[in-house]
Amino acid sequence: MVAVLVGPIPANAMTLQIINTRITELGDASFGNASLLIGLRIEKNNLSRISPGAFQHLPDLRYLSLASNKLQELPVQVFEPLDKLESLLLSSNQILQVEPSHFAHLSNLKELQLHGNNLQELKEGVFDQLTSLTKLNLARNNIERLPPRGAFGPMPNLRELWLYENELSTLPASVFVNLTQLQLLVLSKNQLRVVAPGAFRGLGELLELSLHTNALRRLDAQVLEGLPKLQNISLHHNQLQALPRGLFGATPGRRHWLEDHPHKVGETPPLCAQPPALQGTPIAGVPRDQLLDPQSPSAFTHPSSPLPAHPSEVALPEGAWTESPMGLPVSPQEEEEEGQWGLTRTQSAVVVAVIVLVCVALLAALVALVVYGCRKKSHVELMRMKAPNEA
Repeated sequence: MVAVLVGPIPANAMTLQIINTRITELGDASFGNASLLIGLRIEKNNLSRISPGAFQHLPDLRYLSLASNKLQELPVQVFEPLDKLESLLLSSNQILQVEPSHFAHLSNLKELQLHGNNLQELKEGVFDQLTSLTKLNLARNNIERLPPRGAFGPMPNLRELWLYENELSTLPASVFVNLTQLQLLVLSKNQLRVVAPGAFRGLGELLELSLHTNALRRLDAQVLEGLPKLQNISLHHNQLQALPRGLFGATPGRRHWLEDHPHKVGETPPLCAQPPALQGTPIAGVPRDQLLDPQSPSAFTHPSSPLPAHPSEVALPEGAWTESPMGLPVSPQEEEEEGQWGLTRTQSAVVVAVIVLVCVALLAALVALVVYGCRKKSHVELMRMKAPNEA
């Protein structure tokens, strides 16, 4: 059993991986003789304690992964020497709390993964020093609330924020207001019952919003205001019975989205409620010349648009989360199935069938070629064996 890191590490080493060992502790200056390291992975061990000076003398470290260990606490100054660090992976541990001082010196950090821990709350300003961050993953924790004055910001470069599988029940107004460049916000699989008007204020660059698998009963008509670039919103597996009039008024292109992504609304597509002549008609099937401007007085006098009668039946295949060494998790539930190569499902199936037939034909030809080659080789060997006797 190896309880602590033993050396020496080659002085010219630039990357080091310590995976699937029984290391339980990192002492001070554990890598002092390997000052050229730029990548360090210490994963899937029994690591439960890190000394405050464990990462001293690593001035060029860019990538540090401590994922899949048994860490519960982190010394506040443990990352202080790593001012060039760009990726920090702390996922799948048992971390209970993170402090602003943990990240005070990581102004170059671009990726922070904290998913799969035991975080219950985020302190105000905990990520304020991470001005270069582009990806932040806080999924699969026990976070119950977000600070009303903001845990996120200023973070002008953040593009992706993952908060799925937590215990959030409400989203206060302006909670994401500092994330002006955010493009992906994942809030699925929480306990959300209330989303305050203005909760998404400031997210002018947001492209995708995931709110599925929560406990939402209603949405305010203004909840999506200020999201002019929104292209994809997931609301399935909630308790919504109707959507308020004007909900998508500030998100142009929603009808095109229904045409391009029919599988994302389930077996029962959204239907027209008004006018009476079009009542019950799928929205995506309404002729363009019959669509009314939602801002005009005659447009949709009905207060809401009905959702499918049984939203809980609009299900997607369950899938496991995967994680690449440097990337964010990719969820089969978030990246839902689409037609391949821009074709319909039927066209895709035909193309796949043709490809399969061609592959089978090529495989048959290859097998025949191998058999012929084996026979020819056997014939040559036989002739060689016969040659001395025939001489």
